[in-house]
Amino acid sequence: MNCRCCDSVMSETQPDIYKCGNCQVIFRDYEVDLKDYYETEYRDHMPLKNQELETLHKLNFISKVKKYIKGESCLDIGCGSGILLNQLDIKEKYGCEMDPRFENDTVMICDLFDYPEDKTFDIVFGLDVLEHVLEIEDFVKKMHRICNNTLIINLPIDRRIHHEEPFDGHFWYFQPKSIEELFKGQFKLVEYFHLGPRMVSNGPSLVCVLVKE
Repeated sequence: MNCRCCDSVMSETQPDIYKCGNCQVIFRDYEVDLKDYYETEYRDHMPLKNQELETLHKLNFISKVKKYIKGESCLDIGCGSGILLNQLDIKEKYGCEMDPRFENDTVMICDLFDYPEDKTFDIVFGLDVLEHVLEIEDFVKKMHRICNNTLIINLPIDRRIHHEEPFDGHFWYFQPKSIEELFKGQFKLVEYFHLGPRMVSNGPSLVCVLVKE
């Protein structure tokens, strides 16, 4: 199996778990109907979050990337109830979400890849999203089409890697080099930093700021 970030050879470190020796990305090779999973099982395992705690997480995130939040429009992928959007001082704010509980005038309920491309955004946020996307190359292409300037993502890192049930939706565990390789030629990784547990996510996370090339 070749790495889908840098095209190097991946080795199987555990049954159905592969790691790239070059960029260090880890891939969990699950066979799952993603549409059905996110419409049924994932929601069952993800009850509505504590709004006060989630607001604190989003404020922590904003404080870390504040200098990059520029422009008049943004899209938050996997926006949930819209807590991040509510905290941002941006003129036009939109969300993309798969959970129908959160639909409103500015949040469209759809898969990211079905999100309309008739409008582009100065900033796109993707907090705890990319690790759930099987076709990561298509994610990069989609971002290049809808993002005008800056893409800011938050990813799980330094987690226990397993192939046990129930599936938690995570196909990928990235490192800075794997993000740099994956987005090469489309976006430039200008800064990344690690955050501890319960800063933005329940576990430790990696924040990456990418600028469109």
